Amino acid sequence: MIAIFVSAASLLASAQGHAHVHGHAELALALDAQGGLYVEFATPMDNVYGFEREPRTDAERAHVDQVNSTLADASAWLDLGRAECTFEPGEIETESDHGHGNLRVTLTASCEDADRMNVNLENLFTHFAGLEEVDLVVLSPTQQQGFELSPSSPSVRIGR
Repeated sequence: MIAIFVSAASLLASAQGHAHVHGHAELALALDAQGGLYVEFATPMDNVYGFEREPRTDAERAHVDQVNSTLADASAWLDLGRAECTFEPGEIETESDHGHGNLRVTLTASCEDADRMNVNLENLFTHFAGLEEVDLVVLSPTQQQGFELSPSSPSVRIGR
């Protein structure tokens, strides 16, 4: 499973190419043969916080805490259909450089029936209206695929 995680992280990093595009995000899903799932979501901070710097006011800090709580709970924004995945709380990292801030969320899960996985990001687009598209990369022992999801086309069938 570790090899798939490393591959997903490497694939997402190369797909990003350090691009910073508002309205755009990348999502990588790496699934192993035992149903272990690694998820990495990366986007400019502006897409989820509405700004790309450290929060300055109590209201901004409360907003960041609320957004982080939503992102750490994959079930709030990532629907994997009938795969029956149980997620661990996610980790969130932010970095800011020359006025451009990026956010990365990493999550792990175990999936009972990964062959029945569908990816639906409707809730992600609902929570974060600034997101216009998400590039999705799926890696598993049997497939490597890429998709582009948007508010008008928020889902894709991965499994059977």
